[in-house]
Amino acid sequence: MNKRAWTGALAALATVTFLGCAAQLDEPDAASGPPSREAIRSQVRGQYPGIRQCYEDALAKNPKLGGKVVIWMELHPDGRADMSVKESSLGDTTTEACILGAVSKADFGSWQGKGKTTVAYPIELTP
Repeated sequence: MNKRAWTGALAALATVTFLGCAAQLDEPDAASGPPSREAIRSQVRGQYPGIRQCYEDALAKNPKLGGKVVIWMELHPDGRADMSVKESSLGDTTTEACILGAVSKADFGSWQGKGKTTVAYPIELTP
């Protein structure tokens, strides 16, 4: 994969779609509120090396592999993050699981308060 194609795929990773608690995230309080959109993006971007490795391993087996994987995250005040693959057009469950494993290494921190923040994070992969 050439560097330009991968950079395009990374740009798509920066798109975050919030569901449910979006109003709480408009004015986050770093000391006591849920993570901001920027904090979530930053944490997922920190996992790019792992995501990239998953995708490059898959491309070695199938050079035409591409599609979108949507990671569903429920972030809890105690710091837990429940994640799953919400949807995927990739058609490769091994790569989807690998990407999920890479994203699950992100640390979204804990906050005071009740309730969870729900996030759908799309990752577009193009060869």
